Amino acid sequence: MATAEVAVDVVAVAAEAREFAGLRRRADECTAVAGWKIGQAWVAQAGGLRWLLAANGAGARLAGLAAAEALRKAHTACVVSVGLCGALDDRFEPGTVVQAGEVVDGRGGRWAAGRVDGGAPMVRVLSLDRVAVSREEKLQLGAESGAGIIEMEAAAVAARAAEAGVPFYCLKAVSDGGDEELPMDFNRFRDTEGRFSRVRIGAACALRPRLAPGLLRFARQCRRSIDCLGEYLVHARFD
Repeated sequence: MATAEVAVDVVAVAAEAREFAGLRRRADECTAVAGWKIGQAWVAQAGGLRWLLAANGAGARLAGLAAAEALRKAHTACVVSVGLCGALDDRFEPGTVVQAGEVVDGRGGRWAAGRVDGGAPMVRVLSLDRVAVSREEKLQLGAESGAGIIEMEAAAVAARAAEAGVPFYCLKAVSDGGDEELPMDFNRFRDTEGRFSRVRIGAACALRPRLAPGLLRFARQCRRSIDCLGEYLVHARFD
């Protein structure tokens, strides 16, 4: 679909296209959008709502660009930051869907988020431009921020929504628990734009085969969490 602008109920912004896989599988219709300054975008009909799905890469800068472009091109009732996150609270196991009551960026920025019907626990979300890798780092970040999860895009999406005067929501699915060590430091494998480089991650794994079991386990958790998020989103209602 090549289009100048669209009318939708929800603009959803994620880092990676795969984070929309669960919702797209459940969509009645899903059509790619071309010609926008967003890495990948689709218009989807799912759960009785019309969605614009925008994925542009990890981190605040790329998410902010995606949200700004989507809000320029789409008439929408609300914006939601979606995707995977790491738990800072041991209560949240992989596959758990949580919603933000508040998003903080670690530099004094704070944004309130609306409540989404569906029963997901409401938490404070810490939005930083890096992945929390170790148990010790997660414990420290949770203690310092009072946040239940950490992710990389919500603050930028919230800021763009506030600038546009559009209601903001945040729904995330936990990919790794608070007591779980990630199999590698993914922060080392981002490209110059900030996106995670699958080529570099694959090369690192080839050089260190011992990383493979942990990466495969983490990939399975991510796929399960993405599916749980899709199931939640297709039934979500935004006040």
